Amino acid sequence: MLAKKKRDKDYDPAYKYDYIFDVIIHNVNALSLFAAKDLCLDETTFAFNGWGETGAGSFGLVMGKPGATRGAQSVLVCDVDRMRPRAHLHRHKLHKKHFTLPGPNEVHLLWQKLERLLHGNEFRPHGTFRCKPHIACDNHFSGDCILKHALQEKFGLTMTCRRDRLPAKVPGKCLHKQKTTVNPRSKAARFLKPIFCQKNHGDDGQIQLTSFQSTSSCNIVHVNAVNECDLYAVAKEHGKGEQKRHWAIEMNQSRALCLSAHGKIDTIDALIKNCNMHCRQVKFW
Repeated sequence: MLAKKKRDKDYDPAYKYDYIFDVIIHNVNALSLFAAKDLCLDETTFAFNGWGETGAGSFGLVMGKPGATRGAQSVLVCDVDRMRPRAHLHRHKLHKKHFTLPGPNEVHLLWQKLERLLHGNEFRPHGTFRCKPHIACDNHFSGDCILKHALQEKFGLTMTCRRDRLPAKVPGKCLHKQKTTVNPRSKAARFLKPIFCQKNHGDDGQIQLTSFQSTSSCNIVHVNAVNECDLYAVAKEHGKGEQKRHWAIEMNQSRALCLSAHGKIDTIDALIKNCNMHCRQVKFW
């Protein structure tokens, strides 16, 4: 009854399933003494064969998600070391547009929610966050616009950077930009020292970019997240007994931070899938 109607200002087309998200996340934040300083931001998908509201885009075709051709997506922010969601955002076309690109715009909207949880904030004097957190996400959320916003707001950011969203003023020939096929030559060339760039922005901090070749070209961009980057090896093992295998992979500080901070939302998705929960639409005559 309190939800805003369709043509009202700030109308939310996802209000019918938003309340349960609000309750869970509000309770998690209220019961936590402090949140983690490192957060993971990613989308989660649920399959649904119905149709959403015309023009809202809350339900539609889902690309690249196995087992889901139609459905809806929500963006979650969660602690890296605990399964504690801190903020959420349902994807649709009626959000306020701060940036043209949808990924950076979602990070901007979620930061506005996280900012209310900071220690000493007028909305929460005894805040959940003791300091401004560091957020890790994938290349859908990358872009120069969100990097500049993170600098202005002074929160940390780590994300893989799409090849078409590399920093505009850095020549493409200076970075690993071309897609690389896997062959003996590219495998041998992987073990090269990464290119590490830094741009200082005075008191706001600095933007760091790491470019290297892994399976293919890989670029990781940070805001106030790493101080240095060089090449080293990490030992890996798999199996047991006579079938146990050992090998080494190339690593650098940027990649290590990205791998350790990203993936929590995927873990939550896997656990929900293993619960084997389904929803059923019941018709009443």
